Amino acid sequence: MLNLTPLLKQLYEHPKKVNDEINKIIKPLESKVSWSEKDIMLIAYPDSIKSKVPLKKLKSLLDQIKHVSTIHILPFHPYTSDKGFSVQNFKNINKDFGSWDDIKKLSQHYKICADLVLNHVSQEHMWFKNFLKNKNPGKNYFIQTEDYDLTKVFRPRTSPLQKSVKTINGTKNVWTTFSQDQIDLNFKNPQVLLEMIKILQNYLQKGISVIRLDAIAYAWKKNNTNCANLKEVHVLVKIFRKIIDYVKPGSLLLTETNFPHEENISYLKKDEAHIIYQFPWPPYLLYSMLQEDVEFLVDWLNEGYTKKGLYLNFTSSHDGMGVLPLVRKNKGLDYSKYIMSMGGKNPYEINNTYFQALTQNDGLDEERFLLTQLLTLSIKGIPAIYLNSLFAEKDNEQGYLKSKQKRDLNRKQFSSKEIKQKLSSNITQKYLQAIKIRVTQKAFHPNASQRTTLLKNNLIQVQREFE
Repeated sequence: MLNLTPLLKQLYEHPKKVNDEINKIIKPLESKVSWSEKDIMLIAYPDSIKSKVPLKKLKSLLDQIKHVSTIHILPFHPYTSDKGFSVQNFKNINKDFGSWDDIKKLSQHYKICADLVLNHVSQEHMWFKNFLKNKNPGKNYFIQTEDYDLTKVFRPRTSPLQKSVKTINGTKNVWTTFSQDQIDLNFKNPQVLLEMIKILQNYLQKGISVIRLDAIAYAWKKNNTNCANLKEVHVLVKIFRKIIDYVKPGSLLLTETNFPHEENISYLKKDEAHIIYQFPWPPYLLYSMLQEDVEFLVDWLNEGYTKKGLYLNFTSSHDGMGVLPLVRKNKGLDYSKYIMSMGGKNPYEINNTYFQALTQNDGLDEERFLLTQLLTLSIKGIPAIYLNSLFAEKDNEQGYLKSKQKRDLNRKQFSSKEIKQKLSSNITQKYLQAIKIRVTQKAFHPNASQRTTLLKNNLIQVQREFE
């Protein structure tokens, strides 16, 4: 039996009762998960490949790529918006993608990362419909904003923070961090935590071995604070960590906290996240390449990986390139200035593909892009490659013009014919060759030591050593 009472005591009035309920949900599973230099993650939407059953096509893609161990399948449940992150039903797989059986079969050959979208649900979710009717489950699952000073709340969006809805008990204002279709859940109600643990247990049983806590930083609200990265959020992460270690040892808990570095790494502790995104890496690397100045990057490589734990290194993802990590000063220079000018006064992210962001039309675009990818394959941690980056895609202007959503610039879908063409292209072949080499070298173990040196002529030397 897992004893979470000391942690639950920091959140709830009746911690032992909640602990007993958790132990009714969780069941230990046989696990043989381990991580090494052979691990590389591919990030893709469940329907990145156009097909009648796109989840089946993902296995075919991985088989062709080779040397990729893990697939982060972005949200695969029925949804109403935000490309899957507005979940309508956690029990089912979106029928347009496939089935749970497809997920289970894929997990027999590859490790799977899945999103536990726990901060919010779609307004079409049964819980929210029940909230409007004052019925269970759901009537106390959401946050009413009347008791909060919203002026201090940190926002990653410009949409309204609250939404007025008509309920059986009159008009209520509910919290909406990310959009009017995504209603924030109330973790002060232990039933909400229990619901998420049920979903977590199901994921682990279905063969998923990396759990990404989506938007976890915003999960707990407290009046007169910015409602981001609160100590109660860290307690929630500790609870999920203990459950994963108990149910499926070797599986990883990944926190998605796109914040300045010190806040981000605060989750990388022996009792919190196993692995974190290295969020500063994409914009720092982009800055160094475009400015042709690697001195700052060398300092970052030596200082940004000192905390013990696993780092997920990436240059691009399904979202834009976050620039919050750049809102800081180093060596008396404001390194955010160049990037900030690309996004206005208060930018949150850049919405290019990484290849497009590096494009200078000087005959060196492919070499410049490959250099960033090879460096990302070389540094300490586990590399994560977004499918559109593997194919060195340019901005998907058609997709953007159709949806008017800037993130769709980097969310192109591919036909089977296009996949075949992309995999045989010169630039992708070079990328795949580098991956093939990487997975054979012990020095690229995620925990192998790293030392970076600035050489003459603006050259970087990255030394990795596995003892």
